[in-house]
Amino acid sequence: MIDQEKIKQAVKLLLEGIGEDTGREGLKETPERIARMYEEIYGGMDEDAAEHLKKTFHVENNEIVMEKDITFYSTCEHHLLPFYGKAHIAYIPDGKVVGLSKLARTVEAFARRLQIQEQLTGQIADALMEHLKPKGVLVMIEAEHMCMTMRGIKKPGSQTVTVVKRGVFLEDPELTNLFFQMICAEYLAQCDIDAHIDSIKKLYFERMTVMADAMEEGFANRARFHRPDGGLFIWCSLPEGYDGMEFCRRTGQVKVAAVPGASFSVNEKEVVPTFRLNFSLSDNETIRRGIALMAQAMAEYVK
Repeated sequence: MIDQEKIKQAVKLLLEGIGEDTGREGLKETPERIARMYEEIYGGMDEDAAEHLKKTFHVENNEIVMEKDITFYSTCEHHLLPFYGKAHIAYIPDGKVVGLSKLARTVEAFARRLQIQEQLTGQIADALMEHLKPKGVLVMIEAEHMCMTMRGIKKPGSQTVTVVKRGVFLEDPELTNLFFQMICAEYLAQCDIDAHIDSIKKLYFERMTVMADAMEEGFANRARFHRPDGGLFIWCSLPEGYDGMEFCRRTGQVKVAAVPGASFSVNEKEVVPTFRLNFSLSDNETIRRGIALMAQAMAEYVK
């Protein structure tokens, strides 16, 4: 049971703790508003998922049942910040099913309380196994965490994915494959994959051009390379007798990564004058800085 009076007192203390004036107009009713809000967003603490799963329907067909894209909002118990996303649930009935809305209500029952995503995923799966008694359950949750977006590492858009399998999903990899194929099919149906590929091709071509231009200017005649028609890499070759492995060691000392050609050889101890660069991950300015540092290392190594 949520104690609204304690919440009001706590919110007032919190506001005072951060140096706010609790008597100013905008904050006078904030403790009351927060108390009412908490009753809503933490309502799952007094909710039993069994209530949603007790009414079932008999079925002859025990094929996979899947409910995708169940939107949820929850609160991280570590920082009291929201995390939100989508839950996907699949189960194999054993003679009985539950109304589809009850799966969403089960997600809500566990999401509307202080949580961590790993625990939330497991609780949903375990509740279905306990009360519906299916042959197996698979629950997948994708969520963005505000504690990673607005504080700390500050990486907006990053997604945490958790998967829990129970019953036959643990035993039969084909069932798991079917689940993920259905998820992928939904994503492909919702997005213009051709437009996405075109945008990536344009981006990679631009980055390849920036890298190749910088290499032509900085490497002079110390290394040979050609501009690729596709892919993510540019292969370079030092003059005969120079070691690509040694050169990559030197570039590593100035924090520029390259892969020596010997890594792709049957005999990695063989002296190979080649190395490989990746242009797909870095922005244009980072590419220019990296090639400038590499050119300096090359000038010191290749005489």
